[in-house]
Amino acid sequence: MATAAASPPPTATEDNVRLLLPGFLSPETCKELEFVHRSCGTAGYRPSVVSTSLPHLAATGCGHLLLPFVPIRERLRDAVESFFSCHFDLFVEFTGLVSWCKGASIGWHSDDNKPYLRQRAFTAVCYLNNHGKDFKGGLLKFQDGEPSSVIPVAGDAVIYTADNRNVHCVDEITCTGFPMISLALTYDVLEYAFLGLVFVQAAIKTARVHVLHQLMTP
Repeated sequence: MATAAASPPPTATEDNVRLLLPGFLSPETCKELEFVHRSCGTAGYRPSVVSTSLPHLAATGCGHLLLPFVPIRERLRDAVESFFSCHFDLFVEFTGLVSWCKGASIGWHSDDNKPYLRQRAFTAVCYLNNHGKDFKGGLLKFQDGEPSSVIPVAGDAVIYTADNRNVHCVDEITCTGFPMISLALTYDVLEYAFLGLVFVQAAIKTARVHVLHQLMTP
């Protein structure tokens, strides 16, 4: 998957707790990720939401589809660590492709607002298609600070703290829907361990299938 080269983001200030990164992913990468999602998505965590998680890909024999996520995850984590000056401190707790379909919305909240989400420190989102062209609705709005709203554009990413400095909502989708890649980042290495194990297991399974194919091929 090709990704567009990007300059290091600026450094966050006390009053600047989010950053929009235009053109973070190339159009080709957006199309490839959207294809993976449409091929492998399942019912999501909310009504009218479809999700493709990395553990799901591994568990359903699609381990080879995990590998393209690695450079995207690393670039997003590097961008977050650079902007928020926490170099080499973060671990990716969750990576998934999520589609918000017609009728989906979510009210005001922060991304660490549940007891089981308290470990989340930052969120990164990359959009895969375009507001006004591929779907309607779905604007990301923040209660305070700038940018106060984000219009989804294919390839653009937005990074922000998961705490109450970034209370936000998503407008209702009124026509079709939009997919995005979503990351949750944490300082807690234990939250990273499971996902690391998933990658190892998927890689081993893929290697075994390859070896078996080679042995059976005349």
